Amino acid sequence: MIVKSTLSSDSKYNREEVMAMHFPRLLDLRQDADKTQKEIAALLGIDQRVYSNYETGKREIPVRYLIILADYYDTTIDYIVGRRK
Repeated sequence: MIVKSTLSSDSKYNREEVMAMHFPRLLDLRQDADKTQKEIAALLGIDQRVYSNYETGKREIPVRYLIILADYYDTTIDYIVGRRK
């Protein structure tokens, strides 16, 4: 669990709060770029259904995909995960 392992016991965020933070941004970024889930999934080399689960918060997105998406959307991982506006 990527998110769980990066949160220390004294973190001000719990796992659910972190999950809720970054999935809406994935959807917003994709829609702003006029891309489909299938196109972004192809960029990541995964199935569209897997990517859909990342956007909806049903699965945690691996850090390696966050890095690719941050580069693709010309933003930061901090923005995607809700640490910056």
